[in-house]
Amino acid sequence: MTAEKKCLTGIIIIVASMIYGSPAFCDFVVVSSHSKTLKVGSEISDAAEIEIANHEQLRLMEKTSGETRILIGPYKGTVGNYSSSPSKGRSKPLGATRGLP
Repeated sequence: MTAEKKCLTGIIIIVASMIYGSPAFCDFVVVSSHSKTLKVGSEISDAAEIEIANHEQLRLMEKTSGETRILIGPYKGTVGNYSSSPSKGRSKPLGATRGLP
């Protein structure tokens, strides 16, 4: 390998690490948080490992589409692998009324 090719390869690696290591390429921004570890305004990658304690809630906004995603704890894993289950949501809708027995 010639010196020019080694230099070019080094430059490519440096530029790629600057681009992909930059927080501007994070996938989500924390919009609201009841978590002690993740604060509002934090940027999270889709592949980042997060941990949410029991009854903690995160609202994330996807940077590219602007869509929001709500994560409810307990959960430990990546943002991309999170899937809500009915047991983590509310059992009854707010404002519901019941009829007479």
